[in-house]
Amino acid sequence: MVMENVLVVAAHPDDELLGVGGTIRKLTEQGACCRAVIVGEGISSRAASRKDADPYEMDRLKEDARKAADIVGYASIDFGSLPDNRLDGMELLDRMRCYQSESAAFPHPRSEEALCALAAFRGSNIGVGRAEAFMALREVYR
Repeated sequence: MVMENVLVVAAHPDDELLGVGGTIRKLTEQGACCRAVIVGEGISSRAASRKDADPYEMDRLKEDARKAADIVGYASIDFGSLPDNRLDGMELLDRMRCYQSESAAFPHPRSEEALCALAAFRGSNIGVGRAEAFMALREVYR
């Protein structure tokens, strides 16, 4: 069965390519419409602070991502403007609080306590305090 629509949500530019590029290429060749959203800026962590990041380099990185998207076969690629490599801070939990409908009291998987525990668990796997994880999801609706 061919998937008709695929959305890839990536933390940083190149994750949409390195993480699932081969799969996306295969799906587009089978006729799927694949789109990507990159939520992080992808370069701002290279500067001492986010405001010191070079806007020219940020634009160049987006253009590189667009070129790669064309090669792989993405129908579109969109960019968020969240700070790169700073998504694992506690401030991210503040953003998650906007999704009241997705949260409930612990032990719900989207409770603040569960999200903190998961971030700590993922971080401990790679030797840092907190981390995010990639996960391929597939759901088929009929």
